[in-house]
Amino acid sequence: MWEDNLPLMEFSYNNGYQSTIRMALFEALYERKCRTRCARVYLDEALIIGNKMIQETTKTIRRIREHIQVT
Repeated sequence: MWEDNLPLMEFSYNNGYQSTIRMALFEALYERKCRTRCARVYLDEALIIGNKMIQETTKTIRRIREHIQVT
């Protein structure tokens, strides 16, 4: 369940802007912006998988926000 989303949450955290250091953690560590395979589309099938991943991510973010509001 929630364990399946940990890599995505870690990726989001590491690539999110941190106001204290004025850059993403990944950028601070590696001195470059993160590039992912998600941005590359080679086949129509990859585009479909990418769209599904975006939809699942959006749903997950909504659930996380709901849980945060409840707590």
